Amino acid sequence: MKTSNFIVGKYRFTFEATEQIKLPAFKGGVFHGAWGHGLMKISPYWNEYFTSGQESGLPRAYVLLPPLDNVTSYLPGYRFSCEMTLFGKAAMYWPVCHCALEFAAGNLGLGKTRGKARAVGIESAVPGAAGEKNLPVVTWQDILESRLPSLPSKRLTVKFITRLRLKDQNRLVRRCPVFSTFFSRLLGRLKSLVSFYGGGMECWITREEEQRLQELSKKVKILSHSLVWDDWSRYSSRQKSWMKFGGLHGTITFEGDLEPFLPFLALGEWTHLGGKTTFGLGKYILEGTRDGEQEISASKMRKP
Repeated sequence: MKTSNFIVGKYRFTFEATEQIKLPAFKGGVFHGAWGHGLMKISPYWNEYFTSGQESGLPRAYVLLPPLDNVTSYLPGYRFSCEMTLFGKAAMYWPVCHCALEFAAGNLGLGKTRGKARAVGIESAVPGAAGEKNLPVVTWQDILESRLPSLPSKRLTVKFITRLRLKDQNRLVRRCPVFSTFFSRLLGRLKSLVSFYGGGMECWITREEEQRLQELSKKVKILSHSLVWDDWSRYSSRQKSWMKFGGLHGTITFEGDLEPFLPFLALGEWTHLGGKTTFGLGKYILEGTRDGEQEISASKMRKP
C-alpha cells in the first residue's frame, strides 16, 4: 500500500449543562441536528461547505461522535464531550465546527427540552497529543506508523462501538458480513475521502493491487461473531418524518492472512464505516493479541 499525506484532525469539545437536558440513550441524532442548525445560523458559507453534495450521497468531510454514555438526563453542572474527526482541508476548520456546536448548545439548546449548555474546553483527541499547545493534525502515514506495530496479522477482532449500516448490492446487511464485503466497503470509503478531500492527491492504490486484495479477502474467514441487528429511529425535522437508522452491533473475529489488510483496517478506526457516519455510526476499534505474544505469555507461566 502506498500511503499518502492525506491529513486528519480529531477534536474533543467539552460542554457543561447549565439547564437540565433530556436526551435519548444514543445521542447521534441530537448532536448531528444541533451542529447542523448551529452551522446554518452562524454561516451559510460554512454550512454549504460541510453539507454540499449531501443529496447525491458524496462522503462528508467529517465524522461527529456524540457522547457515548447512556445517561438520558444531564443536570446542571454535568460535563459531556463530543468528538469531530475532520478529513483533508476540513481539518483546518475545526474552529468553525466548535463555534457551531457552541452556538447550538448555548442558544438553541439540546434535546427535547432544548436545555442549554456552555462550552468549557477544546482538546486534541489524537492519541499521544495530550499536553501539546496546538491542536494537531496527523497524516495517514502517522496513523499507520503508530498503530500497525500493535496489530496481529492472523486473528483480529473488530468491535463496533456504534451501529454498523453496511450495504451489499444496495441492500442493508442484517447479518454478519463476510470479510470480502467488509473490506470492499472500507476500501471504497477510504478512496472516496481521498478523492473528494485530498486536494487532487493521487490515489495510493493501483487497480491491479486493488483486484489482488479483493481476491485475497475472500480467503479470510469469520472465526466467530456476536453481531445482532439493533434498531434506532430518529425524527428528522427537515423531512418531517421518523427515520430508521438501525444497524449491526457487537464484534467480529476474522482469521486468515490479514497482513495486507491491516493498513486499511487501521485507518477505518478513524473514518468509521458504512452509512450515517456523520451521526457517529460505524465506529469500530481493533482488538487482538500480537502474533506470538499469547504463546510467550503462556510459556512464562509454566513451571521449569
